[in-house]
Amino acid sequence: MSGIEGGYQPEELPHEGYPPEELPHEDWQAVNYQRSLGDGSNKNMEDMIRELSTALSGVKHEQDYMEVRERIHRSINDNTNSRVVLWSVFEALVLVAMTIGQVYYLKQFFEVRRVV
Repeated sequence: MSGIEGGYQPEELPHEGYPPEELPHEDWQAVNYQRSLGDGSNKNMEDMIRELSTALSGVKHEQDYMEVRERIHRSINDNTNSRVVLWSVFEALVLVAMTIGQVYYLKQFFEVRRVV
């Protein structure tokens, strides 16, 4: 490999199948939009800009909707998680109370009483 250690020379690679950022700059070509539109008028360009603006507006509205939806779902999720934590603490307290009650009951049951 000449010039770059551990890398490659862009001119050594075939250009098909590689992303544009890996192609050498001299292969890039500027596009003449006036000539590509055909008649030279700006009408087609204005129509394309309007379509792009409409599509962009739709994407913006969809993004706003998704943000609101995410906020609502996060609130529901946080509320549910806090309820699960509180229920788990309640279950742990009940379990400890039941354990203490059973130990006390068994101690009373097996206690030997002597009559004097």
